[in-house]
Formats: sequence, C-alpha cells, structure tokens
Amino acid sequence: GGGGGGGHAADGDWAGTTSVDYSTQLDATLSRCWNSSDAVRMFVDERCRLAWQYALATAPLRAIDLVEPAPHMGSEQNGAFRVTLGGAAGMRGQFKSCDMVSTNESYKAELLAHAVDHVLELRRVPAVVP
Repeated sequence: GGGGGGGHAADGDWAGTTSVDYSTQLDATLSRCWNSSDAVRMFVDERCRLAWQYALATAPLRAIDLVEPAPHMGSEQNGAFRVTLGGAAGMRGQFKSCDMVSTNESYKAELLAHAVDHVLELRRVPAVVP
C-alpha cells in the first residue's frame, strides 16, 4: 500500500529482497532521504528513519575529532567524538562514550529520548543506536 511518509513511495518496495540486496536498498533509500528537499523527511518517513539507524550502526568511520567536554546543568558533560561516516550519505554525527563514573550522563538517556519521541510521534530527536 501507499500511505505514510508523505507520498515518498518512490523509494521502492522492499518485499522480496535478499539480505545482499537489503543493504544496497537501504543505502539508496538513505541517499534519497538525506538529499531530499523536504527538511523533515528524515524524521517523519519511517523508511528514512530505519535507513538512518542502519547507517549509524554499520557505516565505516572516515574521520574522528574530539569534542571538548562542556559545562551542563552544574556538571561537566562527557567529551564526545565528532565522527564522519562513509557510505552513501557521508553523514556526520557524535559518538558518546558509555557512562563515566564521575558524571550523571548516560547513553541510556539518549536511547530513551529517541524511543519516547518515536512513540509519541514528535519527530524531533535524531536517530540513535546503542
């Protein structure tokens, strides 16, 4: 069926694809979504969101830069790494290390924020992967 995603049916039907084809299909979908003139498509189109999460979990790293820790709500945030990923979209993002003993910051909060955002259909939190 058509529906959902605001008329983005041109991304093709994934039914009947093999596991080898699946990765290629996700790369093609991500590239179309990332380059779309629709600024919110990555958040509202379910195929875009899934392709985004797949890319974050599987794309090779091309570059890593340290982001210095920043003051946040009375404590210091863990430092993060700015990463550039390979693959179809050449995305950039942040990698946050696991919990540090000296702070209250947790990767679990990022995962929870994404899950709640998705369930409530707010579409404001970028894709995350554990």
